Amino acid sequence: MRGEIDQIKRACVEQNQGRAVYIDNLHLTLRFLGGVKDEQLASISSAVMEIDAAPFSIELDCFGHWEHPRALWIGPQITPVPLLALQRRLEQVLEEECNIDPEQSPYRPHVTLMRKVKRVDHLPHFAPFQWNVSQFSLMESVSTVEGVQYHVLKRWNLG
Repeated sequence: MRGEIDQIKRACVEQNQGRAVYIDNLHLTLRFLGGVKDEQLASISSAVMEIDAAPFSIELDCFGHWEHPRALWIGPQITPVPLLALQRRLEQVLEEECNIDPEQSPYRPHVTLMRKVKRVDHLPHFAPFQWNVSQFSLMESVSTVEGVQYHVLKRWNLG
C-alpha cells in the first residue's frame, strides 16, 4: 500500500512545488493529539485497549488540498462506516477517560503526500485502490534537521 501511495506522491512532486512526505511517514491520522505528557501516555494507552473494532478497508480514490496548512493529500471520497465508528469511539475514549478535549473540526481521513504546496498545478490520474486496515498506532512526531520523523509508541490490532 505504501508503495502505491509513494508512486502517486512522486507523480505529484514532478508536477507541483512542495515538500514530499517520506515514504516511512505516510499514515492516516485517526486523531491528532499534539503535545502529550508522559502520564497522559499511560492513560491513553490503557483506555485505547478497550476499543473493540474489526479490520476494514478504505478505498483511496481522490485528492484533496488544504490551502492554509498547504498540504496535498489522498483519501476516500466516502469515509467507510467502520473507520468512522473507530474514530468516534477513539474520540469518546479520549474525552471520557483521558480528559482530552474533543476535536473541533470534522474528521476527514487523508494521507498527506506533500507539504508546503503553494498551489496545485496538475494531479496525476490514478486507479483507486484499497488500503486494508488491521491495526492502529499511537505515533510520536519528532522534528529533525531532515524533517519530521514518526515513531510508533504503541500499536493495537483490530479484531
